[in-house]
Amino acid sequence: MGALIAVSLFVNAAFDLAIGRSIRHAMRMPFIMLRRQGAAAGPASLFFLLFCATPFLPASIRLCAAIVTLIGFRVTFSRMDVPQNALVPLLAPDPASRMRLLAARNVCGGSASLLVTAVAAPLLLVETDSALPHIAWAAIVAGAVVVSACRLARGRCVAASSTSEAGHPGGRAALSGALVLAITCTVTAGSTMFRAMEPYAAAYGGAGLCIMIWASFGAILCQPLWAMVGRGLPPHVPPVLAGGCTLAAALAIAGPLCAGGIGIAVAGLGFGIGSGGLWLMVWEAAIRGNDQSANLQRISSLTAVSKTAQGLAMLWLGHALHGAPYRTVLATPGMLRSLTMVAALLLITLGGLLLALGERRLSRTSRDAGPMTPHQGAQTIQDQAPPLSAGSTVPEPRAVTAG
Repeated sequence: MGALIAVSLFVNAAFDLAIGRSIRHAMRMPFIMLRRQGAAAGPASLFFLLFCATPFLPASIRLCAAIVTLIGFRVTFSRMDVPQNALVPLLAPDPASRMRLLAARNVCGGSASLLVTAVAAPLLLVETDSALPHIAWAAIVAGAVVVSACRLARGRCVAASSTSEAGHPGGRAALSGALVLAITCTVTAGSTMFRAMEPYAAAYGGAGLCIMIWASFGAILCQPLWAMVGRGLPPHVPPVLAGGCTLAAALAIAGPLCAGGIGIAVAGLGFGIGSGGLWLMVWEAAIRGNDQSANLQRISSLTAVSKTAQGLAMLWLGHALHGAPYRTVLATPGMLRSLTMVAALLLITLGGLLLALGERRLSRTSRDAGPMTPHQGAQTIQDQAPPLSAGSTVPEPRAVTAG
């Protein structure tokens, strides 16, 4: 199953890139992006429902049905996900509002994760021959996706911006695209490994659902704080703080408190706060500026690299868990849970350090280059002079800055 999930993620990554290229022309027509994501929500939800129903099919067709429905979900999800992500820089053209929008989106995503932890996880642990509870839960999730996407598709408040971010207070130069993708790969791989191990730690490692709940709470509650910190501190400081949170979580799991409630709370909160903050910072770094075609290219590349990293992490975890007696050794210090989850947290910490070093180097380069000239990057438009009449003087042209 791990290999199947990994292959589906690789397909998802390839379609993200293809869809990003195919809709570049629509970045100047945001209503097309709204309609595209709304139209794709129905098929994606249908394939999600069908995939959730595969465990209750006859064993002879179960694997084939799982492959077809999961690949179908990944493909249709790309058609919804890429246009939705592309709307972020259109809805929030200046840096401050963009950070607030990203934080609000992460709060909604974390709330959904908490809901899954509180409702879906206990439901999956209940042994029953009836498919009704599982299908009902999947139907509720699919219905919420369709309703929210269709409501967004009816929006009329999006307008493409033609100004450059240099015209907005607080705009910063963009990091290297290769560096942003490398950070995305490390943070996503670590987060995927940790999240995939959470249910095993909850079921067999003695942590219960507490570590999952603490992680979701940390990811939700930290978002407004990270948005404020990002405006008030030098750019390289927030990634260091986020990396420190995940490092503290790693020490809590590897240390003597790993089996106690305090260690579980520190590990869950540290992971949620640190990874949630870094994911917010990576997205902000990826879509600086208002060149919407370039933003779309960076967004599709970021999501493709993210899903590729998820697939590689799932392949590794499938290999590590295959044949391992995790039911008996998962709670033993130094064994599978500690090694895998600590390694995942250290990988996220590495991503934070890379982001901090990149921001530090960018700040030094900008400082050495000297201050920007007023209104640099803004468009200058010369007012057209009215027709001259006899005896009139020639008016001096006035410069008007656009944006």
